[in-house]
Amino acid sequence: ERVTERRASLEYEIDGMVTKVNELDVREALGYTEHHPRWAIAYKFESPQAVTKVKAVTVQVGRTGRITPVAELEPVQLGGSVVRRATLHNQEYIDSLELALGDTVSVVKRGDVIPAVDQVLEKNEEGNTTFVIPRTCPCCSSPLVQKGAHLYCVNRDCPDQVKGMLAFFTARDQMDMESIGPKAIEKLYDMKLVRDIPDLYTCDYDALKGEKGYGEKMIASFKAAVEESKKRPFSTVLASIGLPDVGAKSAQILIRGGFSDIDRLLKASDENDIAAFTSIPQIGEQTAAGIIAALQDDAMRERIARLRAAGLQFEQKAQE
Repeated sequence: ERVTERRASLEYEIDGMVTKVNELDVREALGYTEHHPRWAIAYKFESPQAVTKVKAVTVQVGRTGRITPVAELEPVQLGGSVVRRATLHNQEYIDSLELALGDTVSVVKRGDVIPAVDQVLEKNEEGNTTFVIPRTCPCCSSPLVQKGAHLYCVNRDCPDQVKGMLAFFTARDQMDMESIGPKAIEKLYDMKLVRDIPDLYTCDYDALKGEKGYGEKMIASFKAAVEESKKRPFSTVLASIGLPDVGAKSAQILIRGGFSDIDRLLKASDENDIAAFTSIPQIGEQTAAGIIAALQDDAMRERIARLRAAGLQFEQKAQE
């Protein structure tokens, strides 16, 4: 309670606190679980909240094909910024809220970062009923498929998916092709210069000459970013190529667990060797099955082969 009271007067933003046992000998006696010390606990403050109205719901397609409904809101001040959009997660979440267009809702910032609709406070006067996500992709019109709680577009050529995948690969936290951002990806895609990740390494960037905003300096920066990305370690490549549930941390875990090159991963997937993955701490059966299925896919195999031919790193010592 004391920290909560002080929160607003601090010169920096905090979204919680960690309480720790102060005595080192007691810490040693308490020890650790697999995931955390028993002598410390995190506490998150209640998220900032605001009240506004839902004007519309748009449906987005992510790089994996996952469909995410987003509430378009009347602008409202929340946690130091103006919020105009908030996630609705999936149809199950919308149903639990019984949310409809025109409803008055409370909006929170989860973790003080991501705006989300938290509760319907007042139903609309227009008689609108609970919003239902359309069963076709808003981008390519392909039928959507239910997987768990979420809907997916399974068309690999869906433009939004492809552009999302390419933008993810080039992002700063991934292969760090800083100059090739989402706008550049959009342009390269629209000009039919890229359709998959390896195309970034074979693309004729000079074709952009004469296009508005794409001078020689910009094109040179694209080429330099592509060449520089070839130096990224295998762990970064592995986390960037689109394997399910494989981010930066899990890529490192796989490498430390014995998968120090791509051929070992491909061999384990060919043999459906789930145990080779689940024997590594923090890799469960579901994650293992997802990785194996992705690596057995012909399109992923071709992507890996082309990236390898382009000179990317597909081997790394466990200690690197």
